[in-house]
Amino acid sequence: MNYRDPEGRQRRKTFRRKAEAVAFRNTVEADKLRGTYLDVDAGRISFRAYAEEWLDSRTFSPLTYEATELRLRLHVFPTLGHLELRQIKPSTIQKLLRSMEMAETYRRVIFSNVSAIFSAAVDDDMIAKNPCKASSVTRPATSRRKVVPWPSEWVSSMHDALPPQYRIAVTLGSGLGLRQGEVFGLAVEDIDFLRGVVEVRRQVKVFGGNRLVFGLPKGDKTRTVPLPESVATELSSHLATYPRRSVTLP
Repeated sequence: MNYRDPEGRQRRKTFRRKAEAVAFRNTVEADKLRGTYLDVDAGRISFRAYAEEWLDSRTFSPLTYEATELRLRLHVFPTLGHLELRQIKPSTIQKLLRSMEMAETYRRVIFSNVSAIFSAAVDDDMIAKNPCKASSVTRPATSRRKVVPWPSEWVSSMHDALPPQYRIAVTLGSGLGLRQGEVFGLAVEDIDFLRGVVEVRRQVKVFGGNRLVFGLPKGDKTRTVPLPESVATELSSHLATYPRRSVTLP
């Protein structure tokens, strides 16, 4: 049977029975009127090929790109990578979720990545629906754990158990609320002893292969935090014992 797509291009599809051809033609004409027509050849690309195109089009930071690519390669491509987009159903997504035996938070991140890829495929008119959004798919549970700070005895024990040159890291984390990467990225010029503040301007990020780079703090937001007198005293003592050293990173 010959028919025309919304762009006016003539297409052809073969059927065994006339009734099937008529039903297909009616569906095509109705989809064209509704604006929901999909090319019969759409969705033939493999999930892996489309996901790689999607990943390359993102404006992720290099670290987010690397982490997303790793999650897809290790946990998604083995199950979905060889399948065409049009072959992946809600039951396929459910099978993927069952195969992922890991922390619920990590499963949720992977599911979010996969769902974003299918949403992009819908926008690109590759498929009609996102299988991740089907009601039959049991999404990873969202859990919010209450953050409980360490007791002061734990902090003191950790501080005292470290070699002397590294103890300041515990003090900066507990006394200033700095993240690990921000502790490693702190420079002497970021500390204003006179005003009693610390400027958090950078962090050290770790890429694959233990490659270290400087980057902005989380969310690309710098901030100013108060410098308690007890932290300032230990910082001064630390710098007197272990003078500053220049570090060059990308």
